[in-house]
Amino acid sequence: MRKGFALPLVLAVVVVIGAFYAGLFLYFKLFPPYDIGRIPPKPSPSTQSSSSAQRDETPKWETYTSVDNTYTFRYPNGWDIRVQEGFVEVYCSVPGEVPQSTKPCDPKFNHGYFVVHKLIYTSTDEFLSKHQDQYVDVKRLTFQGKDALRVVYPGSSQSGGSYLEWVVNHRGSTYKISLIYRNLFNAKSYSEFETPNPDILSTFRFD
Repeated sequence: MRKGFALPLVLAVVVVIGAFYAGLFLYFKLFPPYDIGRIPPKPSPSTQSSSSAQRDETPKWETYTSVDNTYTFRYPNGWDIRVQEGFVEVYCSVPGEVPQSTKPCDPKFNHGYFVVHKLIYTSTDEFLSKHQDQYVDVKRLTFQGKDALRVVYPGSSQSGGSYLEWVVNHRGSTYKISLIYRNLFNAKSYSEFETPNPDILSTFRFD
């Protein structure tokens, strides 16, 4: 090969290889490969319509703010509310249940009680040391950036169902937020619980 052609040929090869890798980089940037373990399940049409309906209804919900303005949440119209010192419960009920709400539960609801307790403990660790034997599937996590536990209380027909609860430390006080699933008994893990409907928890906010 003559020396006059060697340099242009090398430059051409470098340009082609560079263009190839640049194109490859751009492709994966625009169309990244999926990790199967991280792909969220595609919601069914019924789930999508249910979620849309709930978003439409939520602005019409009632709002509760604690007496000391520590937290607030929203709950469906027609649900009853019971407030005592350090305790608030909103609920709907099915015929024969006590307490009986003004408006019966919609059959599509998978839970009918949302309860918030202010506890005497100053930390989630203290709470757990006193009550660990009552709970299963205890997981330490954060709730709105705060130290928290997610716990499952197995429950029974006598207790009204299984409880999915968050124990949250907020400004030196500990709060327990409970969802009671009336159609689920003796739950052993978080995976047994459906996404709460109505989703009151998503409206809960600390100050």
